[in-house]
Amino acid sequence: MLMIGHSFGGLILYAAMSGSLIESLTAQRDLAGLGVDGELAERPADMILLINPAFEASRYESLYRVSNGYAPSRFQPPLLVSVTSIKDWATGIAFPIGRSVNTLFERETTPEQGTAMKKTPGHIEQYLTHRLHAHVPAASGASGSSGEPAPADPSGGRCPGWKSEAELKALHGSELGQAVRRNKQLEADNTAAFFRENLAPSHLLRPDWTRTFCGGSYLTMARSGGDARQANALVWNIQVDGDVIRNHDDVMNPVFRAFMRQLYTDVSTHP
Repeated sequence: MLMIGHSFGGLILYAAMSGSLIESLTAQRDLAGLGVDGELAERPADMILLINPAFEASRYESLYRVSNGYAPSRFQPPLLVSVTSIKDWATGIAFPIGRSVNTLFERETTPEQGTAMKKTPGHIEQYLTHRLHAHVPAASGASGSSGEPAPADPSGGRCPGWKSEAELKALHGSELGQAVRRNKQLEADNTAAFFRENLAPSHLLRPDWTRTFCGGSYLTMARSGGDARQANALVWNIQVDGDVIRNHDDVMNPVFRAFMRQLYTDVSTHP
């Protein structure tokens, strides 16, 4: 089950599920005192996705702290994935202005708290866990932002022959079916290669991993030099570039859909 909330829908979904997420992430510590094995976090859903969520970071603080304290014993797909575009003016500009009015008579105890009361989690650097780019570094100009032509394979050679949604729409009948099956196989092979390269004997991802998805999107950790806990976090707060999500409402961007489809398959391959 994939649960999705966009903008204020993200606020509603987060308000409904944050308690369950906190309970799942604190169960390990609570059960350890009773001598009960709390190895894996219980999943209230296969994955919860927030797209350009419109709520203040102060609501996110408790989950952020709990997730930082969770010590994974092996890799698990993220429970919560929150994505915010750097091109989202609604949450990046309009939301803080509105919150400045709403919090006019509230007094913060620290500058950090004041920022968290006005900005969303996706626009505060300290809360970010990952960054998602539309292309691998060598293809950073493929979208036309630098004026350079796109390379033949924007995935950096990871998924040769993979077809985009635009290419699939031009196909029909058996040719379309073959192309879709080919895409799925390439995505599965690419995912398997990522885990072969980055999953340590401890069954945890190695620190500072990067991941390229079929279609070219490129995921990195927000900060280098992290430890295994950061590399295997169950709560992700991703900042994405403008070619992945172009504005507040560009939630069906093919680049983003391809990324999320492949990330979601981790739930079935690594439950």
